[in-house]
Amino acid sequence: MKLSPKKIIVVLGVVVALIFLVVVFLFGFDPKGTFTTQYESIPNSNIQIIETDYFLIQTPKNWIHILHGHGYEGDPYGFFFTGKGIVSYEYGWFGPTYDEDDLIYNYKVDKEFFGRFSVNIARNNSGETGIAIPAQYEMSRNMTFYLDKSVSNNYEELLYAIENLKFKPQNIP
Repeated sequence: MKLSPKKIIVVLGVVVALIFLVVVFLFGFDPKGTFTTQYESIPNSNIQIIETDYFLIQTPKNWIHILHGHGYEGDPYGFFFTGKGIVSYEYGWFGPTYDEDDLIYNYKVDKEFFGRFSVNIARNNSGETGIAIPAQYEMSRNMTFYLDKSVSNNYEELLYAIENLKFKPQNIP
């Protein structure tokens, strides 16, 4: 059976709407924080600057930022769609800081510097990595990329992003 161009457009529209609804219901979605995210391409590179209400981060051009919302304490959290998974983050006081080895969650921590930031990197035996940046410089809160295989898969990109990370503390409630 051959579909007309009009039917193909309708089918594609329905598919896009369904994908959007799945993202909203499974991952959560703050429309204002997501749609005010700015993307600026860096000429002659595969890098972009993503500017949220809270920070500026340099990522590969295929990354997309979604603000999930704000916790009870007002801290923003969200995620990045990457070509290698979904990297969840929180910019707040109550996310894990990965400041020491943990026997319950079974991870070991390395403390390193990337750019100007002192960073805690947690790794477990399941191939998951978590990255925490304790509050420093202009940061109002801690920044955590949650322990997950997506962080491991995007590790080099995240380290580059951390080296160039800038925060906008005036926007924290």
